[in-house]
Amino acid sequence: MNNNVSKLLLDNPALKDISPEKLKFLLEFSAQGKQSSTKDMMAMLMAAKASASDKGVEFSSDEMNLLMEILKQNMSEEERRKADLIISMFKKNKK
Repeated sequence: MNNNVSKLLLDNPALKDISPEKLKFLLEFSAQGKQSSTKDMMAMLMAAKASASDKGVEFSSDEMNLLMEILKQNMSEEERRKADLIISMFKKNKK
């Protein structure tokens, strides 16, 4: 697992009150997402959400946003813009 990602998660004030189960899941997810691209970002995100649900772990909107940020952190600037567009379309379709 990327130590920088682990430190980012563990030091993130938004996660100070997160349950140990969710934190464990986020740490595992961050290890998987470190080599993602926009092409497989949404598939990874949806698979992660389904996997979490299967384990009885539900994430809030803020926590899902954090998952997306984890996926984007090792992308190029162009890939991040594409990812933001995909995320925006995904959010519009959810409404």
